[in-house]
Amino acid sequence: MNVLLVTIDSLRADRVLSDNDLTPNIDSLIDNDVHLPQAITHGQGTPVAFPAILSGTYPMLYGGCTSLSPERPILARRVQNAGYETAAFTSNPHLFDKYGYEVGFNEFNQYRETGKSNSEHHSLLERIRLTVQPHLDDDSRIYDVARRIYYYLLTATKERPYAPADEINEHVIEWLAAREGDNPFFAWVHYMDAHYPFYQADHILDDIDADPIPTADQRRVNRLMNEAPEELSEDDLDILTTLYDAETFFTDRELGRLLEALRERELYEDTLIIVTSDHGEAFGEHDGFGHYKALYEELIRVPLVIHVPGQASTTVDTQVGLADLAPTVLDYLGLEASEASSGESLRPIIEGDRSERTDERHVIGHGDPLGVRTERWKYIWWDRDWDEPIDAELFDLQADPKETSDVSSEYPEVVKAFDEYLAGHVAHADETADALGDMDDTEADVEIEEQLEALGYR
Repeated sequence: MNVLLVTIDSLRADRVLSDNDLTPNIDSLIDNDVHLPQAITHGQGTPVAFPAILSGTYPMLYGGCTSLSPERPILARRVQNAGYETAAFTSNPHLFDKYGYEVGFNEFNQYRETGKSNSEHHSLLERIRLTVQPHLDDDSRIYDVARRIYYYLLTATKERPYAPADEINEHVIEWLAAREGDNPFFAWVHYMDAHYPFYQADHILDDIDADPIPTADQRRVNRLMNEAPEELSEDDLDILTTLYDAETFFTDRELGRLLEALRERELYEDTLIIVTSDHGEAFGEHDGFGHYKALYEELIRVPLVIHVPGQASTTVDTQVGLADLAPTVLDYLGLEASEASSGESLRPIIEGDRSERTDERHVIGHGDPLGVRTERWKYIWWDRDWDEPIDAELFDLQADPKETSDVSSEYPEVVKAFDEYLAGHVAHADETADALGDMDDTEADVEIEEQLEALGYR
């Protein structure tokens, strides 16, 4: 059995099965395969979320999530050692080899904003930036003005700070066509299009029944979202969400093209396919925008659908975490999951048996904030004195799904139990970090830092 893991950056759970049909290809998977509508991620941003996705271990463990520690039980390495041909395709700089994400992949493809690999030439605008930037003081007024001009031109030309999904697909399909031998494959494909900044062509807007949006307006609302979200009007917010929806539609269209490529090569019915998101995106809920440091539902709830060859369509309406994905893949491939895994295989509940689920609590976040979620409760340490909370909130998700009221004072026993649980998690994180010894800090990379800034990371 082959494995295809598709992760869509910043895709909210409420965009699938939507009234305006934004994700027809994901929706088709939901109708015909395994849908897990209560799935959560373990972090509000890519660096926090991905250690759980690719290793099945919580982000705070093994020295944290600044990079993917090789001491984690990395899924790609495990299947590579079992004889699988492994390949990755990513354009998020947080997921580059500099941060350890190449481990376990025979072929690791990372792309910068031009959609070309790091070894290929940069665009003209990028070459100008790389020539000028080293000669300017980062703290100078000239540097600040030059940076603003660069991002103005970047948005004016709609040149993206990542490789779009259609270009990523070209590389994946080329790789599929060039494969030789009979070894099964494990492929990880990461799409960036639903990530800030949001730009789309008129024909894509037309596909979702939206009016054309002038480039100047697209540029303005993206700038405000990143630099001054409090200045966004209701009309601006409508523009932003329309652009986001168009990006979502475009990404889903390309997902469909990739799945069709599998069908054309008669690989689809022999491939375990997982489609999910690393985190959501905030558009003013709780006064936040983007994927800022918070653990609210608009950031933590993610879509999750799995095509299991031979499995009848089903909906598993149980909370699951993305840390469950790695042990699930290993289970379907007949490989033992690591004892270090924070997650559990989803195969039993997919096949109708909930009896083996050992713990409904899932850790979310990394340090500040840090939290725990069950199907009913979400408890968040917003600030802490290492293993004790300074500022915390408790939400009853069943009574208050939009998380508007802190009920910690009403349920002191629940708070006490969660405090003990999170303190235990912090202690376990200390143990796994101590076992690593001293770790070298990852040195800054100017090009990666600039690409991250263009993606809204400040």
